[in-house]
Amino acid sequence: MVTRYQEKAEAFFLSPFFMLICVAVGWFGIFGGDDAVMPSLTVNGLLFGLALLFCRHFSCGMMPYLSVIAVGGQLMSKWTDILPYLPWGIPIAVCLVYHFVRYPKKIQCGHSYRGVLAAALAIMLGGLFSADKSEMLNPAAIYHYLGLSILLLVLYLVYAADYKMQDAEQAQEHFLWCVLFMGVLCAAIVFKNGLVWWENRGNTSFYNNWFASRNTIANLLLMCIPVPFYFAKKQGRAYSRLFCFLLGLCFYIASLFTTARTALVFGTVLVVLCLGYFYYGKRDIPFKLVTALVSVAFLAVALSLFCDLLLDIIPTKYDDAFTLYKPNEARVKLFFQSLADFAARPLFGVGIAPVNDILKNPMGCIRWYHLYFPQIWGSMGLFGCFAYLYQGYLRYQLATYRPTAKSAALVLCYVGLFLYSQTDPGVFIPLPFGHFAVILFILLEGRYEKDLSHSPLVKGRGFLSGYLDEVKSLK
Repeated sequence: MVTRYQEKAEAFFLSPFFMLICVAVGWFGIFGGDDAVMPSLTVNGLLFGLALLFCRHFSCGMMPYLSVIAVGGQLMSKWTDILPYLPWGIPIAVCLVYHFVRYPKKIQCGHSYRGVLAAALAIMLGGLFSADKSEMLNPAAIYHYLGLSILLLVLYLVYAADYKMQDAEQAQEHFLWCVLFMGVLCAAIVFKNGLVWWENRGNTSFYNNWFASRNTIANLLLMCIPVPFYFAKKQGRAYSRLFCFLLGLCFYIASLFTTARTALVFGTVLVVLCLGYFYYGKRDIPFKLVTALVSVAFLAVALSLFCDLLLDIIPTKYDDAFTLYKPNEARVKLFFQSLADFAARPLFGVGIAPVNDILKNPMGCIRWYHLYFPQIWGSMGLFGCFAYLYQGYLRYQLATYRPTAKSAALVLCYVGLFLYSQTDPGVFIPLPFGHFAVILFILLEGRYEKDLSHSPLVKGRGFLSGYLDEVKSLK
């Protein structure tokens, strides 16, 4: 039985006010100096524990969790900083255990579970009969083998049991709010690094390691870019919607400012998709015209401000603006290495155990090809190809089923994550990116599992025309 006090506690931990507290703590970790990062992560970790202590819903701890992910991205190659703070994990672990004992939930395996299970089997069997046992016993290999299989399966069961006892629309809305605030934190990290660039502009030797966490932050921003466009598309006050629209453009510019090539290429593709999502339809034509004019002016001002950065960095990093890759660079070699690995071990691949590969990975990394599809056929062979094809088909069904404004926003979040995974480990990192993908499709499962008959994949007209018909009726 739910008491009145418990209802009030859950309303607080799901409220925008609690989200702002987590963002304020994260803001301190960004602008408070190097010594402020771990205290910020610790406080948000304790807020996560408090949410689990007082609430039935595991998702009440989503905002502090995402704040830890965003602010913790600054710790690239500094994981030893965590060691003195490990004792603070004890009360969080106690709250976690208490939550599962105090608030038991019914385990539910939804439509996307089979895809998660298939991918987990492919990961576990990757390198079967071929991987070196000494390499597989490396802590990094153990974490990634278990993290991409057992951990993601457990996280699926935890979040599916939680989200399916909530109202689907409210659960989606809460998650989108949390992602929006995570994007604000990531943009703040980019802004902080931008100030450092401003102090060192013109110094070409400065750009080698000026933004250590740029790939992680760019990855998070690509997942966050679609969310402001969703809030701009909703009914509401014009000034609020315009602010959200400009915030989406700010996230895009921040992703470019990381100077990650993937953000430059795929971030541009994603923002074009988001603009198409926002402008499609006949509703609010005057408002859309205003946003078009404002966005052109906004981008022109941004380009003029950041032109110096591009002129400094592009020649330093890429030889020239039109050569975003070099034939002899690591990822090109890794692509051909994946083909050689597949040819050598076509059934189960060579696995993901650590190796001295072409791309000299830092401590804690594994055999990463830094390319999504080569990672599958190189590490998991034909079995992995079929497993991920099956998972992709199930996710495709969920992504295209009777879209609403919320579901389209969630799908675009995954598109951003998927695009970034084409040239970075992305979803093959269990926490947070593999976890994000699992959550996104749990949120999309509800309406699909009730009635598959209306899906454009099942009957009637072709996918594209059926999808556009559904989008016309977005609410």
